[in-house]
Amino acid sequence: NIGRGLLNSNKEVQILDIMSSNNLDILFLNETDIEIDIAKDIFHIQGYKKFFPNHDKKSVIRNLALIKENLKVVQHQKLQIDDVPFIVILIVNRNQQKFLIINWYREWEKQDHEKQQNTIRIS
Repeated sequence: NIGRGLLNSNKEVQILDIMSSNNLDILFLNETDIEIDIAKDIFHIQGYKKFFPNHDKKSVIRNLALIKENLKVVQHQKLQIDDVPFIVILIVNRNQQKFLIINWYREWEKQDHEKQQNTIRIS
């Protein structure tokens, strides 16, 4: 949980430290609260690709994935839900094993009854 302020230089240093000290291949960041254009154009971590949920171009990104560039990765846009902070990634390792990885950020805001009925529920 990045706790907002993704472009804060101190948080970027913390992210880099966590990734390098733990030799992470994949890192999901939640509560990024960054505009899509800024996330795509300005925010970069060397050696990692960025993946985002489906959303409208004016919205704020609530979560994103950082995945090492050397991994074979496919983002499943069709499995993702528009305007829901939901990222679906398929990774194939050196042994051709496939891993489907999902990151879903649950927004904790009051919702009206109609919106709740249109929400996907996992039990």
